[in-house]
Amino acid sequence: PSSTPADGSPAAPPSPLSEAEASYLLCLLEDGAPENRGAALKEAGTSPALLMDAINEKLFDELGDVALVEGDAGPQLLEDYREDVRRIIAA
Repeated sequence: PSSTPADGSPAAPPSPLSEAEASYLLCLLEDGAPENRGAALKEAGTSPALLMDAINEKLFDELGDVALVEGDAGPQLLEDYREDVRRIIAA
């Protein structure tokens, strides 16, 4: 049985992201400063490039495209997908 919110609307599907991936994306959404990504990266226990690949792979099914690209300061969230990513993280 699927759960239905109190307002009767269908429940959103669960986020495909791990907590560490969602934390990293939240850092990118909030300010994108590389120094603020460190804790999320440490939690993930991987390199920025591998984390970016894992996130893009999981979000591809949702977005039909990659959400993160390599920028001058490391992974950058594409502006076109900011609201979609915000919605996915909130799921």
